[in-house]
Amino acid sequence: MDLEKNNEMVLTVSQFLDSVNFVLASGRPNIVGEISEFKISNKWVSFSLLDREEKAILKCVMGIWDFKRVGIEIEDGMEVKISGTPRITKSYGSFSLWVDRIEPVGEGSLKKVYQLLLKKLELEGLFARKRELKSFVSNIGVISSRDGVVIHDFLNNLKPLDLKIS
Repeated sequence: MDLEKNNEMVLTVSQFLDSVNFVLASGRPNIVGEISEFKISNKWVSFSLLDREEKAILKCVMGIWDFKRVGIEIEDGMEVKISGTPRITKSYGSFSLWVDRIEPVGEGSLKKVYQLLLKKLELEGLFARKRELKSFVSNIGVISSRDGVVIHDFLNNLKPLDLKIS
């Protein structure tokens, strides 16, 4: 900061933005809105948070690691509650909220998150129809040492069932 002759405080753009960001960082608002323009890159997740009634838009940025830590699927149209630090980016001069927490709001959003997770797990094959087990098992294999406790426990538990053991 420099002082001129008439004792006015004169700041560089960078100093001014640092001062504004310092003041903004003291507040950590919780904000509810609708996700729009959701994008994922290698390092960042960006989206806009909309208030449709008031026709207001807030640009939001979230680190990819924070997003992965949250662990929910997000898509446009979802209503969410977010929390983070308001900031003006020096290089662009743009205001945004740097989000560190995001969660779905309302029954519709929770159902949407559930449906997205269900779809993801189905694509991984986790709900694929499996073959049924036979009603009678004819062979069982046990891998153990000859003198180990496991094989002795196994054989002792099968003796009362009068099964043929080879």
